[in-house]
Formats: sequence, C-alpha cells, structure tokens
Amino acid sequence: MLVSTTESAQATGENTLKALMASLNDTHDIYAAAAQAIQSSLGWRWVAITRFTEARRLEILSFIDRKASLEKFEYDVAGTPCEWVVDSHKFTVFSDLLDSFPEYQALHDMGAKTYAGLIYRGENNEPLGHVMALHDSANVDFSLAEDVINIATIALSSQFQLHDTVSQLHNAEQRMRADPLTGIGNRLAFDDTLKSISLSYDASPNQDWTLAIIDLDRLKPLNDMHGHAAGDQFIKLMASELANMGRQSDMAFRLGGDEFAIVLRTVATPLSIQLIVALSKHCSGLEPICNSILVPQ
Repeated sequence: MLVSTTESAQATGENTLKALMASLNDTHDIYAAAAQAIQSSLGWRWVAITRFTEARRLEILSFIDRKASLEKFEYDVAGTPCEWVVDSHKFTVFSDLLDSFPEYQALHDMGAKTYAGLIYRGENNEPLGHVMALHDSANVDFSLAEDVINIATIALSSQFQLHDTVSQLHNAEQRMRADPLTGIGNRLAFDDTLKSISLSYDASPNQDWTLAIIDLDRLKPLNDMHGHAAGDQFIKLMASELANMGRQSDMAFRLGGDEFAIVLRTVATPLSIQLIVALSKHCSGLEPICNSILVPQ
C-alpha cells in the first residue's frame, strides 16, 4: 500500500497531538506533556524541552529518559549540538554525535548517538527555547522526527501565545478595576464587590458586613492652597491607610474624586476611631496637609 507524504505527515501530526493531549490528562505541565508526547511518537530514549535564560544559555524545563524524569539544570550551548539549533533556527540533526562532538564528554557518558532539535517561538516570533530528542541508536527516522518535533514546537508556541493572551486580558481586567492614582479598587470593583456580597449573604445571612462611605469635604480648598500635587499626595495617603487598616478580607475603594468606600467584615471598634488612629500614624510627615483637612467641623 502506498501512502502519500502529505497523508503520512498528517497522520503523524494527528498522532502527536493525540499523544500530547493524553499526556496533558496526566499532568498540567505543558513541558512534561510535550516531552512525553514526543517520546511516545518517536520512541527515542531522551527528550528535553528548554527555554532561554540568556541569549546562549538554556534551562531544561523537562528532561525524560524512557519516561523517567531527570533532574533539571541550566547549560551554555557553546560546543553542544544545541548551539547549531540556536544559531540556525532550523531543524537540525546529527546522525553520529560522538564523531561530530568528540570532546563533549556528557554525550559519551550518556551513550547518545543521534540528535534532533528545533526552536519554538512565542509572540512576535521571538525564540523562547528549543526541543531536542536524542537516541542511543543510529537506526532512526529523521523525517519522522522532524514531523513530530515540528508539531510539538507549534503546540508549545500556541500554548505560550494563549498564556500571554490570557495574561494580557487578566492584566487589562485588573487595570479596569483599579484606581489609576491610588491602586485600590475603583467604582467598578466596588459595584462588583457589593453584588458578590449580596449573593453570599443569600447563602450565609448571619455574616455581617460594614460599609462606610468617606468623603474628603475640604479637598478643593487643599488643592487651591497647596496645588493638585499635594491633593493627590493626600488622596494616596488616604487610600493607603484605608487599604491597610483592616484585615485581609476587608476592602477599600476610591469611588471617584474625593469619595472613598470601605467594606469590612464585623468590626470590634467603631469605624471612625479606627480611621482616625490609622490616619494619625502618617500625619506628622504631611502635617500642613492633614491640618487643612482634619480640622474639626
């Protein structure tokens, strides 16, 4: 039976992806899963996934020897087969490692005879690391190795780009929920928190909460007298104290301008006393500002 090269490559790709998905069912470590999938598809003895820590230095993220995980380490690519992969950025093979690298003692100690490697990339086509497979036999199919490793590098690159996209979306969402001046939650975060509390209260009606709205009534005269930089400095001081005055479960928000809110679980002492004590700790360094705001009404 004759099988076309295209059909054979497609079948190899499908089998490699199936092996990768099966490996991911056993571990959430994409590096270990990729190494296991390559070894399952190729049958080569050693498979390693690396990443760059410097331009010509690699860290082993997953290294397996017939499915047994080996210790991770870093190494310089100079004088190794990996140097050729890093320099060429192409699929690279060595059919006789010991002749090609007679002074590379680690290869002699391992008994590795053949090598195949390829760079994988992240966003903007940036090289992130490489995949390499080694075998203790010279009787190997380098064409199959190229197909399998190429599929694995595509999967790794896709995973990294997906991770970067998710991270960017998460960071964007966090920025949307944070006040740009103070870093504490903004009105959007405040509204979401109240919705969450409302839902949790339905499930646990015995849980008490304290909500306080705080308004800096004399912020405008402060800005007029000392400038907006001084006003911003005090707003940040206020936000810092509100964020740190309670427990980890307590939350502070800047609703806009001179208006703040704090959401606390049940408090033992009156909120106003807690606030005054907390703010007083830092008033000495900003005495002119504090005096202009904290004058008794």
